[in-house]
Amino acid sequence: MSENDQNDQKGQKGMSVDIPKDAIQEALESVGNKDRPSGDYEETAVEVEVETSREEDEAQTGVSAGPSRKELIDTVEKLRGEAKAARDRMLRIAADADNTRKRAIKERNETIKFGQEGLLRDLLTALDNLERTRAHIPSDAEDPVIQGLKEGVGLVQKQFQDILEKHGLTGFSALGESFNPSRHEALGQQETDRAAPGTVLEEMHRGYMLHDRLLRAALVTVACEPGECAETGADASKAADESEAATTKEQTDEEI
Repeated sequence: MSENDQNDQKGQKGMSVDIPKDAIQEALESVGNKDRPSGDYEETAVEVEVETSREEDEAQTGVSAGPSRKELIDTVEKLRGEAKAARDRMLRIAADADNTRKRAIKERNETIKFGQEGLLRDLLTALDNLERTRAHIPSDAEDPVIQGLKEGVGLVQKQFQDILEKHGLTGFSALGESFNPSRHEALGQQETDRAAPGTVLEEMHRGYMLHDRLLRAALVTVACEPGECAETGADASKAADESEAATTKEQTDEEI
């Protein structure tokens, strides 16, 4: 076999082995070729395919064979998994960032809408006093000074209400409505057969809404059937008067 043939065979993951003539003689005798003289045999090179590993091939040839097909497939699958995990993390981070942005916008809007809630609640006390003052001025008085005073207080009250409405504050009356615990606060009950049980008969002060939120519940007296009230009408009226007097005293103390 020529040197080129031997080199081609080596490139096909094989190797050349020199077999002595004695071994060839014994092999031939074993298959029945005993008549052939032993001297006729010469030392012959026989090609034997030998399986070798990639590492052995690289060591023999000095050339790297590169990764196998299975290794390439495993690497691609691993990279796909890492890319999917990275994409999922990116989507979660983007969703968290969007939720944080929306929450910040909502909190900012809430602060703008209700940031003056405490101040407006305090101003309602002054507005209540204007309403009580105007209510206690006789409407049928002949004195033009008293009539002028009543009209002046009414104008101030109206101006006060308009200013508060510009800031989202609106009042509501509970008189004649059915008692609603989410908007009304019952100060007492009053026996009557002129209104259905649970109807608001009296209103000590109005309720107010700040935008869509209840700022102050209306303080009311509720009708009940005779004999079924938790307290008598006299007790309810007395309690209302005591509450109003206590409120007036507190306001006076604060002014002092």
